[in-house]
Amino acid sequence: MNKIICHSIEFVFVHEIESMSGQEVILKPGADWKTIPSIEKPVYRSDSKQNPAGTFTDQSLSAKTRHNPYFPLYIHANLYIILRIHTNEEVLTLGSIEYPFVTEVSSDKIQDDYSFKSQSPFFL
Repeated sequence: MNKIICHSIEFVFVHEIESMSGQEVILKPGADWKTIPSIEKPVYRSDSKQNPAGTFTDQSLSAKTRHNPYFPLYIHANLYIILRIHTNEEVLTLGSIEYPFVTEVSSDKIQDDYSFKSQSPFFL
């Protein structure tokens, strides 16, 4: 299992993407990456698992923010997203148009807990 501590996270809705190839994402006109204003350092995890259909990579990321019912991701948590994380060494784009991240949000009206998950086949 890989675990990465992130400095910041950005997201874009899949429907805002013009094209994507590897780490390069070209957005449609007027679209931009939106920052998730986390109040704690987000943690990204990935793990490869074997099942009867082959090897799959499970990816997850969690973030806590101050409660904001007007934040676009809070309002549209049902839409697929692509994530971009910033670490000390690099910027990584996570997910793809074919295998995007899904979002789960829980809130206690003080803070919002975001959980992002994706599963994709592992190609050699």
